[in-house]
Amino acid sequence: MGRPILLALSLAAALASVAAAGEPYAPPPSLVDATTGVRISVENDGRTVVQVNKTGGILGVFDPLSGGDAGKAGTIVSFRFATSPESGNFPSHHQGRLFVLTYSSGGVVVMDNSGGIPLEPANCGKSNADIVRLNIACRLDLEKAAQVRIDATIASHLGPGPPMADYRRPADFRVPGSDIVLHVAANGRTVSAVEKSGRQLWSEDPFEAGRLKPYRVVRPVISSIAETTSWGEPACHDQTPPFAVLTYNSSQFGCLDARTGRFQLRGRN
Repeated sequence: MGRPILLALSLAAALASVAAAGEPYAPPPSLVDATTGVRISVENDGRTVVQVNKTGGILGVFDPLSGGDAGKAGTIVSFRFATSPESGNFPSHHQGRLFVLTYSSGGVVVMDNSGGIPLEPANCGKSNADIVRLNIACRLDLEKAAQVRIDATIASHLGPGPPMADYRRPADFRVPGSDIVLHVAANGRTVSAVEKSGRQLWSEDPFEAGRLKPYRVVRPVISSIAETTSWGEPACHDQTPPFAVLTYNSSQFGCLDARTGRFQLRGRN
């Protein structure tokens, strides 16, 4: 083949590449799990996956990579159901059929009908199967990336909360089955435990000691200290007495060990 023909072919390939690069992104066709009726589709940004049930209810809208790849994986170019041999590389407690997302970089992730964080193969680095070898979850901590994204979203929506001038601390709480009284300071954060004899057992900020992160408001304060949450939920029924349930004005709540001051977050609304 002569040099002019080679040059012409190279030029044609380059022009085709430029043309392809300039084409707008087209999401792959939707995928429907016939067993559950769940439909999976990709938004026009090429990164956001949408899952809806058979009645059209939205189950999830999310970026499977949570931005943890800094965009290097590219856009989703196809998805399909995993084959039985491929599914054997993943934990068996997944929900429904597994589906495979392929990105323009060549990397893949595997998800189930629960959405959210992609599944990590059980044999990362030990198998040459493409579903493992090309799996992004073997190279990136996608669970951590998802948490970073969640924390950033929560932080961006924090409000100032009510002014402390309006704060009314909860009344002292005598812990059932003990001689301990818990006292919340005027700052709404510090809790002290005092025995009937007057001896102080401890005094600390459970929120700071537990390394909790603000939720809903910049500086959550204690709104209730009792046997249940402020809405009546017995959040610590499985704890060994003596304990109290702390509820913050951010809706965060948890169990406070009355003897040690150790606080365990149980949830938020």
